[in-house]
Amino acid sequence: MADDLTGYLAGIVLECEDVPRKDKLRQMKVDVGQGGPPLTIVTNASNVKPGVRVVIATVGAALKGGETVTKATVGGVTSEGMCCDAPMLGWVGGGAGAAALLPDTFAPGDAPPTSRPRLDGGDGGGGGSGGGGG
Repeated sequence: MADDLTGYLAGIVLECEDVPRKDKLRQMKVDVGQGGPPLTIVTNASNVKPGVRVVIATVGAALKGGETVTKATVGGVTSEGMCCDAPMLGWVGGGAGAAALLPDTFAPGDAPPTSRPRLDGGDGGGGGSGGGGG
């Protein structure tokens, strides 16, 4: 469970395509609201496609276990962060290896919620107004 979500940002997938000659790897272009070009993120999550909102651990973010996210080459593609699954975020529900998805109410660059949001047309946080969970 990530206690400190510093460096974890909501992002919208702009592009997603298979990494050539790598069975399960996909490369995405993700807008994380930083004002620069979208980040290239390599993932094996099969539930990502253009238009979905995901949680990205950016370079420098701390992972559970004390590791830090670094820019790395994965499958021959430079990945500039990590697409998070629910267990990485400490969320209940959602499987390991599937991208943690966010509702459309989260804008690129928003902080992710501390618990898994509803994706069934709810408001994304269980009924309150305001900033994305709590």
